[in-house]
Amino acid sequence: MIGVSDIDLVALLHEDLGAVPLDLAVDRDITVGAETVTLTQAEFSHGQRGPWLQFALGFSGCSIRRPDVVAGVPEPVLGNHAVAHLKAAPKWLDRWRDPFEQSGDPQIRRKICQWLAKRITRAMFEAIMVDLNAYSSNIYPCAKATTACFPEHAAALWQAADLAVAPTDDLARMLGMVEPLDLVLRQLHQRRRGAV
Repeated sequence: MIGVSDIDLVALLHEDLGAVPLDLAVDRDITVGAETVTLTQAEFSHGQRGPWLQFALGFSGCSIRRPDVVAGVPEPVLGNHAVAHLKAAPKWLDRWRDPFEQSGDPQIRRKICQWLAKRITRAMFEAIMVDLNAYSSNIYPCAKATTACFPEHAAALWQAADLAVAPTDDLARMLGMVEPLDLVLRQLHQRRRGAV
């Protein structure tokens, strides 16, 4: 569904051809219709990003070419390896504003908004999902669970969920979502790092 769903692609290669890192730069993420990760089969099986990618693919992935890689991944089990957005929160919190303000294209600004709102919603959920023994990447269940656990931030959390589905090109609305949650996300990031 346009404006609601996106496509994430993982390309497994026989050899390294200059792999695109998982933590793509903001401007790369927001100018393509699909987020892509390329890595070798060895990196997928034994590399640093492998456990999270295997978890994500095991939970909701499918193979579009043979061999069927997804059929061979372990059953998804919650743990620190399932936390991807929160682990990188300081990085993307620090990088969204310049491209947003520098772009004169409202469509690009809305893509940045959606990109950030999804990460905020999912990162907040990742802070509690292991304790809840629940996983989702869908925006509404993530927002519902986090507002129950962080009622003092409910307004900003629902605003993030709303902007993930219906993004804005207005900086004031963006700041109304980000500013109440920035410090919270950084503190949750530090707490998660200490738990690993």
